[in-house]
Amino acid sequence: MRNIVAITLLLLAPCMAIYADTIELKSLEEGFEGKVIELAQDYIGVAISEKDVKSVTIHPNAQQAYPDIVSLHTSDTKLECKVISVSPDNIGIRIPKTEVLSIHVVFAPEVAKPEKTVGAGLPRPSVPKQEIEKEAETHAVEQPISREAAKEKIKKDVIQELRADKALEEEAWPSPQVFKEEIKKELKEELEEKQEVEEKVFQETKLGRVEGKILRKWQPLPDCEVRILMLVKAKIPLTKSFYQPELPTEYEGITDSEGYYHFINVAPGEYKIYWKPPTESCWIRRLDMKPDIIVEGGKTTYPKDIETFKRVLN
Repeated sequence: MRNIVAITLLLLAPCMAIYADTIELKSLEEGFEGKVIELAQDYIGVAISEKDVKSVTIHPNAQQAYPDIVSLHTSDTKLECKVISVSPDNIGIRIPKTEVLSIHVVFAPEVAKPEKTVGAGLPRPSVPKQEIEKEAETHAVEQPISREAAKEKIKKDVIQELRADKALEEEAWPSPQVFKEEIKKELKEELEEKQEVEEKVFQETKLGRVEGKILRKWQPLPDCEVRILMLVKAKIPLTKSFYQPELPTEYEGITDSEGYYHFINVAPGEYKIYWKPPTESCWIRRLDMKPDIIVEGGKTTYPKDIETFKRVLN
């Protein structure tokens, strides 16, 4: 909290010297006369005789700190300020201290204290009670504390924060059995996820694909069963994680409406192709036992089209 020093100058003087102080502003060529009634950190309070005031413009709902305008008879002077009170004798205003160049205060000779009469004394702006209380809270001066007292206060705050954090931690901490099950579940999910990634990488880089076509009198033959059988197994390099699943040596499928067959994730090696048309009960292959295809990892192999009308070996 910032410290604000407010000094209120209550000056008792004859009527001719009540508004004898001179305030010079940056925006005015000449100063104007009034009575300085308050000196705050951000502004000065001034009471101006109603005889010197030409007009007053008040903006009660404005957001600015100093939205009001007071026009004086002297040289058509206009003051940007905050009007805080209006009475038949004077106008109470606040002027931002950043606009003030100098303040010349006149102290009148000491006079005998007059008897109390109604309306006697220095005219002062009437300020609402609520505004006075608000100003008192705003300008309250924070009492300095010693280094030891500040140290103890910080220590107490830190201990309270640590206790609060510990209470939240104990409340959120599960029982040992529950905690163990949660850890096992998390590890299992991480292992499965890692295995899926390794399997995908292995399939894309270490295994191959086979795509071919079955014909009957040079027309696509649908619903024909196809089998590829490994003759010679190729060596598959190990992955960085040593992932090496057991791979089949035989794959079966069936042709689609266009006579095409497809095999994915085929282990590298040399294969013989067998087929069984819908009208046959036995598997058929070419006469020689040479490999029909050689599958390589990460590649697609396209065998020659097979014409089932030709006579081959059952």
